[in-house]
Amino acid sequence: MAGLQVFGPDGRIVMDTPHRLGRVLGAVFINGAGSLINAALAQGTPFVSFSPSEIFGTVGGQIISPTITFSGTVMSWTYPAAGGGLAAPAVKNGWAIYGIW
Repeated sequence: MAGLQVFGPDGRIVMDTPHRLGRVLGAVFINGAGSLINAALAQGTPFVSFSPSEIFGTVGGQIISPTITFSGTVMSWTYPAAGGGLAAPAVKNGWAIYGIW
């Protein structure tokens, strides 16, 4: 069974979980479309968490966050076109923290 066990100095289990832990591989500031290559992405299932550089100006949900995808060892990001009746949507720059499970 995969998971994580942590033992104390006396040999007793202090944490035992069947859940997996992610490994952060890096972070990149997103300020437009782009991509990166990281060979370590092939070592597991990739994940990403996007953190906008600011939270103001998002009243009514009128923001455009990046669409982030993975293909092999490549992580790519683009910003979708404005649509859906959004009035002057704001493109959100920010940090993408990525890694693997």
